[in-house]
Amino acid sequence: MKIKKGRLKGKKVIEFASSKIVDKYYDIQEEFICKVLVFWKDDPVFISDLSSLYDFTDDNNISLYSKRIKQIYNIDILKLKINIISDIIKEIVKLKS
Repeated sequence: MKIKKGRLKGKKVIEFASSKIVDKYYDIQEEFICKVLVFWKDDPVFISDLSSLYDFTDDNNISLYSKRIKQIYNIDILKLKINIISDIIKEIVKLKS
């Protein structure tokens, strides 16, 4: 989709993926960002339903995150073969309910 008017006419519109799932579990998302991704509560971090742990690493290695998730939530993401944050949050919700 392209912008139709103004000084940006003809440029592509940036569309972000939905964040309905992670927003639904905002408290868990916030805790996850602080404890697993190690950001401060007020840091500007955007996570969509398609965000992956790989989006938060420079070297394409999620082993540190995997260990933290196992320690904090007792979820083995390597065994479950998941790295999408919304999927991990769903697993956390299952364990808490």
